[in-house]
Amino acid sequence: MTYSTKISQENLDARVSHTLDNDLPLPNIQTTRVDEIAVIGNKFVKDGDASVKHIRKLIRCGSWTSHTSGLASDHVQGNVVILPGALASDFLLYCQRNPKPCPLLAVSEAGDSKLPTLGTDIDICSDLPRYRVWHHGKVIDEPINISSLWRKDLVTFVIGCSFSFEQALLEIGLPLRHIEQGKNVAMYRSNIQTQAAGKFNGPMVVSMRPMKAADAIRAVQVTSRFPDVHGAPVHLGDPKLIGISDLNARLRRCSRDNGRRNSSVLGMWCYASGSIASSAS
Repeated sequence: MTYSTKISQENLDARVSHTLDNDLPLPNIQTTRVDEIAVIGNKFVKDGDASVKHIRKLIRCGSWTSHTSGLASDHVQGNVVILPGALASDFLLYCQRNPKPCPLLAVSEAGDSKLPTLGTDIDICSDLPRYRVWHHGKVIDEPINISSLWRKDLVTFVIGCSFSFEQALLEIGLPLRHIEQGKNVAMYRSNIQTQAAGKFNGPMVVSMRPMKAADAIRAVQVTSRFPDVHGAPVHLGDPKLIGISDLNARLRRCSRDNGRRNSSVLGMWCYASGSIASSAS
């Protein structure tokens, strides 16, 4: 499993969420991302867990600090939110009220950085490519290790990620433009509101994958088999119907050219909804 996160320094401001920026620095290499994935990830895919352990090792030592789309293709990927205990119960309720954008894979014990139900030797302080440190609603740091920030009251939430079903889409011959471009998937704020819980609220964020109409129907059939990592799309067709009038207005630098002619747009549920809800609390 691979993750991206953010964490703050003080009581009600400590929170962690998926790093949306796809342009985080890579290791000192001259190859393309496709080459990197071939060497770092898929080289070990036939060995099952060996692939995941190898990728996690590279992340832990700081050799991989980018997003994880295309890595560990046969395994579930998760995104992480880390909160102080005072906010944990409200966020748990938020996830329960919004199971599609925030499907919970695991919740840790307070102060425990391990996640034994998801894999052996996972340390949430070091096994994510990049963290986002928030303070009073603003990002103040993006470290690759948060051991120095860890506290006994912090609770980790792991939320299913749509990267998990990308391999299944590729295996039936559906092209994914952001992977072709070596970018993170494009994400947008929609006009669909999530159900609030305590301090947590905000609009649903969707990840966009442009496809031909016939391919989009096949994608719906495939993604429906993965309810623990968002499942079927929340929207299919004109993005304006869910409040997205400009496909260039992405949350961060992500995949481009989402408006190719003769394409339908699939709006997938996105964990970043939890990120925005956290930063708004």
